[in-house]
Amino acid sequence: LSRAIGASAPAAVVAAERETWRALDALVALVKRSRSSGVYDLPPRVEALRPANAPQLGLDRAVRLSFSLDSVLGLDRAADRQRLLDSRSAAERLRGLTELADEQGIALAAALEGLG
Repeated sequence: LSRAIGASAPAAVVAAERETWRALDALVALVKRSRSSGVYDLPPRVEALRPANAPQLGLDRAVRLSFSLDSVLGLDRAADRQRLLDSRSAAERLRGLTELADEQGIALAAALEGLG
């Protein structure tokens, strides 16, 4: 089945994408707190996929995002990468990435609390 580029995303994908950005923004804020310089930004290729930056891409934006976060989240474990590849949909991949980002955020927050 082909779909038009920029096809609007189903509600489940829109909700998963929104939650992924929430988790990423929270993680970025924690990473900034953890650095002495206070500086950290997501790679430009990821920032370009924010809904406000690429509204015309619709579902394609969510699909691209779901495949662009492995390096940001440090998915060096084959099991994590394989789990995402085995996902059946962009929404499922985004939910998995959101879960990983939230887990990393919890761990980093705990580490910062321990330093504090």
